[in-house]
Amino acid sequence: MTNKNMTKYFFNLLMAFATIACSSYSADVERALKLAGENRAELEKVLEHYKDDPLKYKATVFLIGNMPDHYSYSDTMYLNTFYHELDSVFYITKDATNVLKDSLFRQVKEKYSTKNLTLVSDVSMINSAFLISNIDHAFSVWQNEKLAVHLNFEEFCEYILPYKVCETQIFENWRLFFDDFADESLYKASLCKLYRNSVLKACEFVNMELKNHLKTRLTTENSLPLEVRMKIGLHSQIPIRRLSTLSKIPFGSCDDYTELATAVMRTKGIPVAIDFTPQWAFRSLGHNWNVLFDASGKKIVFEGCNERPGMPHKEDHIMAKVYRKTYAVNSDIEKIHHAEKYVPEIFRNVFMKDVTHEYISTVDVDIKVSDPNKSKYAYLAVFNNINWAPVGWGKISFGKATFKNIGKDILYLPVNMGVNGLLAIADPVIVGFDGKITSIKADTLHKQKMVLDRKYPVFPHVYDVMHRVLGGQIQASDSPDFDDFVIFHTITQYGTIAEDVFLENTKKFRYWRFFSPKGGNCNMAELHFFEKDSTNSIRGQIIGTSDSFWNDGKNEKEAAFDGDALTFFDAPYGDSWVGMDFGKPVAIDRVYYLPRNDGNCIEIGDDYQLVFWSDNQWKSLGKQKATGARLIFEDCPSNGLYLLHNHTKGQEERIFTYENGKQVWW
Repeated sequence: MTNKNMTKYFFNLLMAFATIACSSYSADVERALKLAGENRAELEKVLEHYKDDPLKYKATVFLIGNMPDHYSYSDTMYLNTFYHELDSVFYITKDATNVLKDSLFRQVKEKYSTKNLTLVSDVSMINSAFLISNIDHAFSVWQNEKLAVHLNFEEFCEYILPYKVCETQIFENWRLFFDDFADESLYKASLCKLYRNSVLKACEFVNMELKNHLKTRLTTENSLPLEVRMKIGLHSQIPIRRLSTLSKIPFGSCDDYTELATAVMRTKGIPVAIDFTPQWAFRSLGHNWNVLFDASGKKIVFEGCNERPGMPHKEDHIMAKVYRKTYAVNSDIEKIHHAEKYVPEIFRNVFMKDVTHEYISTVDVDIKVSDPNKSKYAYLAVFNNINWAPVGWGKISFGKATFKNIGKDILYLPVNMGVNGLLAIADPVIVGFDGKITSIKADTLHKQKMVLDRKYPVFPHVYDVMHRVLGGQIQASDSPDFDDFVIFHTITQYGTIAEDVFLENTKKFRYWRFFSPKGGNCNMAELHFFEKDSTNSIRGQIIGTSDSFWNDGKNEKEAAFDGDALTFFDAPYGDSWVGMDFGKPVAIDRVYYLPRNDGNCIEIGDDYQLVFWSDNQWKSLGKQKATGARLIFEDCPSNGLYLLHNHTKGQEERIFTYENGKQVWW
């Protein structure tokens, strides 16, 4: 380096130190101001505006210091056109049917795509007037409305102050828009001594008014896994992030409703946050909900725009992790970004904190891992019906990954993240209720026969109707009115799976049927009759009870023979029946029946494949075309993790272990 360059280098270094020394801003604020570029002046206007008000100045520092990693779309003209069209649809369909409303709203949404939008940091585009208005309003409701006076300053900064409740939210004055919402309800509450200044009752009244205003109808579109969203063409649609528009939409996801409720509550000075589980531990999707910070110190859960605070809310759902959305940066997650080149999508968001312990009993675990990527961090993943989805993170040290505050009775896969995505760094593990870790490693030396009757566990929509075939009978007769019939089988099991009934029969009858138990309304999805040694069912003329429960031309007796497991005969009354007239007497050797179900039983004619987890991938144990109610796979590894695919149709598939001859779902 020449003397001239050396002099220039030390001069620049001296000036840099002088700038830092003279700066009155914290390091976080200075970083934000530098990243703001040409918008720096707007941020400095806000700092200057509150220089003589220490508390508001401190709040401004909080907002600006944490602002750089908050993002919005810069293409406001394109977005405003999109939102204006949605608003127009609302006004012209006020009295229309839900079907028409949904159709028109979806048509507008499909016209616009995120492909035409650019994400930029809020610091580069936020307006000083907008930020000042937001801060003044937040302080007004905190200090004057008496619904948030129990919050300390740090809590106020998180649960009242932020100028946005979600990323990519448009910069509109949403507090002004919602300012008079539910005022009459809150005024009426103030007339009661018990309800006056009650945060809980205020939250209840506002949420009920939101529910009545919106007439909420949930959709899972925004919550579907990316793979599914891409398959059905939803992945590039613009989320509705203008709150005034969102308040008019006739349907929405739990994300939409929690965000809208949070904005309205904070406008009224009611301290609310959004908690979420990124992925259920036992099924697809995750879930968002609201939590109220009551003056009593309790944190009260509720569904935004739906139920009253404190109402039971998915309490039977097993959760692996729960996070709270924050405005402030989580420094622990930020450290992951500094240490790792590749980070799972869930942890690219630094604005959340772990609150799992507030909801469930948790445990800390150490898991031995092999780490070809030489990572400093590992992740615990649960299965989302398609792929592994990371939900928790931990540090790796001396060949062990330490995970804190994780849910129990859950199967996890320890992974890390590389250039090619997720990589398993240990076998799947089950964390038991006692915190004990059980490794699931396929034993290829000790083989077993596996008999499978479902590809997905039974959930409430099956459970609630499974009793309807109990006591039903397979009958035969030579009379079309079944005046004189023979009972060949009486159903003694609940209808959660398909069944093969093998008959000890040498007699021939022309008419065969399923006769429903009292109150069962027949509820048969599929019915197949087989002659001896035949793999193909025989067909005749469909006979049985006429019409259906709703008398709408659907779910009539033909549904029991249409080859579709998701359609079923829903008879108009309990003592009903459905069957076949074969035109001549026939001897039936086997009857396959599939009760009303979810489409996840074994269906005759469908192609299935059983796979097991080994060496960071699923490996095949063979394919079969179903000929009956169960699939039998020979010579399978024991102690493994398995997954049954239906390659013919359907989406729901769930991992399971195989214990004592039964599928155990995880």
